[in-house]
Amino acid sequence: MRLVRSLTHRNDWSPAPRIANGYRREAKKGYVMKTGISMMVVSLAVLLGPAALAGAAGSSGPDHFMEQWDVDHDGIVTAKELREVRERWFLVFDANGDGYLDEKEYAEFEKVRAAGIASFVPEDRPKMLQITEGLSLARNDKDGDGRVSRAEFLDGADAWLNVLDKDGDGGVTRRDLQ
Repeated sequence: MRLVRSLTHRNDWSPAPRIANGYRREAKKGYVMKTGISMMVVSLAVLLGPAALAGAAGSSGPDHFMEQWDVDHDGIVTAKELREVRERWFLVFDANGDGYLDEKEYAEFEKVRAAGIASFVPEDRPKMLQITEGLSLARNDKDGDGRVSRAEFLDGADAWLNVLDKDGDGGVTRRDLQ
């Protein structure tokens, strides 16, 4: 499935409009999985990586966050990296391709986020809930219309960075997440 391959393999990821259009074309051809549970599993794998599906074995919540969000693996998650990964997430959950996560799409996103958090060992769950709060509807629906536009979701990266960046150096490190 090209969408998942594109979103999970960094080198294969192409600009958003092409992926979004490709997703819609594939959906019309019937290549996109039909069942909600299958899409949820695929989405969870895309969002949180294979470790989440395996109970995040061997990885603490903060370590797992860094593995998934530190795109260039330099030990610092920047605003640019937050926006890049958030864009991938947005494309996965904007099922109808209209540029908004409506109430139903955001509910699906929240289910996947909750399942990801639940996959961690109990002592890491509160920290992961705190870390991922920047992805919640309340934090991203800036105009209060009950849906989140692509711009709102991507712009939320800056505010999220400010919350996570405890030492104020402009990037998130493992130390910031402790």
